[in-house]
Amino acid sequence: MRKLLVLGFLLSKLSLAFGGFELANFSLGISSFTPSDWKSSTFLDAAWTPHWDLGFFTPRLGFGVSALKNGNDQRVFTSFYQAALMVPLVSIIGVEASFGYRSLHEGTLGSHPEWGFGLLVRPGEFVDRVYVCMSRFLLPENTISIFRVGVALSF
Repeated sequence: MRKLLVLGFLLSKLSLAFGGFELANFSLGISSFTPSDWKSSTFLDAAWTPHWDLGFFTPRLGFGVSALKNGNDQRVFTSFYQAALMVPLVSIIGVEASFGYRSLHEGTLGSHPEWGFGLLVRPGEFVDRVYVCMSRFLLPENTISIFRVGVALSF
């Protein structure tokens, strides 16, 4: 725990030295999983999404959790981590491309790649972005489409 506090302190000092670094950024969204051989499920997902606004583009990380329903209609806890690149198009509208891994914490399903893209509205200040994204989660023999809508807040 102490290491996390020290890391948070150091990163907050970095944000002063390198303007545009947002450490306190969190997203909350609704996701819909549409697997090829399971029943579809809708659920909440939450993530810590620090990013660094470099002007023309903004690299972002994402570390989050969610819980989808499997083929037996049981909730499965998942965690995910990703790297994304946000690029503005016009005014406050932009696009995002991401790649990462999602871990299914049930049995031997393990971690598998996930890639996606989406549209963003970035009004600034407290509401960092509103997003609509589509992802593909690449499970062996069961590729899953994930549709997400949500909001990311900066504190």
